[in-house]
Amino acid sequence: MIDEVIAYLQSKGIIDDLLFTELFMEEMLRKGFGCRRVRSGLKKKKLDIELVEEAMSGYPLNQEAERARTIAAVRVSRMANEEPAKRKTKIMHYLIRQGYSPEVADEVSRSVVIDTQTGREYN
Repeated sequence: MIDEVIAYLQSKGIIDDLLFTELFMEEMLRKGFGCRRVRSGLKKKKLDIELVEEAMSGYPLNQEAERARTIAAVRVSRMANEEPAKRKTKIMHYLIRQGYSPEVADEVSRSVVIDTQTGREYN
């Protein structure tokens, strides 16, 4: 009985896991989440792993650093009174929590945190 109801709803387009996956991924990208967080979010929705992998194959990985830089720039602007080392660490940890790889988080945090006295990136 349940299988018949599900089949009926799918035939009418009411249940569409592929469409849901695409829309959910778009929403997570709009919110600025990184690849790891998007994949994790899709898996938490109990979607078929093949569907998740299919959706992730369309993930714009080549734009990952730029998206991270955009959200990091907003975040760092709120930390003007903190010293560069602290800003860099906070930004890096924030990006990792948002699903960016440690490598991307490190690169971006160094590029957005500039020592105001020397004008150089903080390493």
